[in-house]
Amino acid sequence: MRIPAAILGLLLLTAVGQIFGIVPFTLLDSLPFFNSIRNEYWSCMAVLALVLLVGIGLDAMTHENAFSYPSIVLIGTIVGAFFVL
Repeated sequence: MRIPAAILGLLLLTAVGQIFGIVPFTLLDSLPFFNSIRNEYWSCMAVLALVLLVGIGLDAMTHENAFSYPSIVLIGTIVGAFFVL
């Protein structure tokens, strides 16, 4: 479960970096396919990654591992969204 959560986290960071114009992620604009993608589509990818991370986080919330990495990512996203929005 760690590899899919890491991939989804990377997709989420890439989408947020493209939406807000963060420097390492804006280098994707120089690639042939990615320069034609507008911000509306990056936000769709961020929402899809968040939905899948929520599913992984809910699956990880058991009595054995209540605070696993997907849960920490989910909690951090919610708290970060509260302060950003």
